[in-house]
Amino acid sequence: MWQERIRPAAGARESSEREEGPLEPTAFSEDSVASIRASLLRWYDSERRDLPWRRTRDPYAIWISEVMLQQTQVPRVAPYWERFLDRFPTAADLASASEDDVLAAWSGLGYYRRARFLHRAAGVVTERHGGRLPATARELAELPGMGDYTAAAVASIAFGEAVAVIDANVVRGLSRILGIRADPSRGEARRALRAAASALVDPERPGDFNQAMMELGSEICVPRSPRCAECPVSAFCAAIKSGHPERYPARRAAPKTTEVTEAVAVVSRRGRVLLAPADHERGWWKGLWIPPRGPMRACESAAGVLARQLSDRFGLECAFEGEPRTFRYSITRHRVRATVLEATLVRGRLSRSSGGRWFRPEELPGAAVPAPYRRVLPVS
Repeated sequence: MWQERIRPAAGARESSEREEGPLEPTAFSEDSVASIRASLLRWYDSERRDLPWRRTRDPYAIWISEVMLQQTQVPRVAPYWERFLDRFPTAADLASASEDDVLAAWSGLGYYRRARFLHRAAGVVTERHGGRLPATARELAELPGMGDYTAAAVASIAFGEAVAVIDANVVRGLSRILGIRADPSRGEARRALRAAASALVDPERPGDFNQAMMELGSEICVPRSPRCAECPVSAFCAAIKSGHPERYPARRAAPKTTEVTEAVAVVSRRGRVLLAPADHERGWWKGLWIPPRGPMRACESAAGVLARQLSDRFGLECAFEGEPRTFRYSITRHRVRATVLEATLVRGRLSRSSGGRWFRPEELPGAAVPAPYRRVLPVS
């Protein structure tokens, strides 16, 4: 049983002393570990959210949910998860689908690399494991795109393996319980948190315990203004005893955001709209369909940028109509301001080398179009 006393990293301790004196983490006895498990599982049994993937024991369905939940909010995932399973109910169905179909089903969730890895991993599961996911975290982690977090989540929830899941919510909760202020991604703090997570996971109900820890972090032990009065393990929390639980762990500076501007054309011909494979200068949206677009410099007009793009890449001359409209979206560390112009074809034949094609409005819902650009397209 993990009972070692952990001290914060030197830099973090010096910072803590300047703010409020030394902040030493707490150590736990075996009795405390048992009490934390029992309290957390009681709370989870009573208060857990009724989420669709918690009503199944199908490892494949659980795997899909865990991948979708990475960097995506729970309410947004639920309808996508249900539609995705309707379309690809088994790993074999997913493996046999085209990448275009998989990306289309994923369209709107973002971080499309996840979908590509899912597709590749489904192929490995089908070819090497007879369509059944491996049952251990070690084996699962060998699948394409399957990181330690997802492997542990699937292994514990679907197969009952007593392996700890460590995500941002778990790290925050454990940092507060243990009283660790240091950067949780580095050095001694990272090792302490991993050791504590492994020691705390309930061997009888590992999947429920891991989900309880994640639920605690997302619903109660939130980054700002944590709801400590409702916390089932508040009696064991060093951060609460300090009087400043929101200070644990120390927050890293937010990455700098880069402002980007672009011009987007919604080009129509006989009721159809032009889309093409993404050819973004920053490598975004690979494998997806997007309207003609181009980066805009401060001295350029949207009409000038788009006229050049349509001529050079697509071989088309178009007339722009109506007033420009703008929308914003964020991707990675970039904040994009897009100016949209409606356009109609005047002359020219669509260049084959562009890869573009004319989509009927009824085809657009099934096309793999990123969510930001989907907003500017006509709705069937």
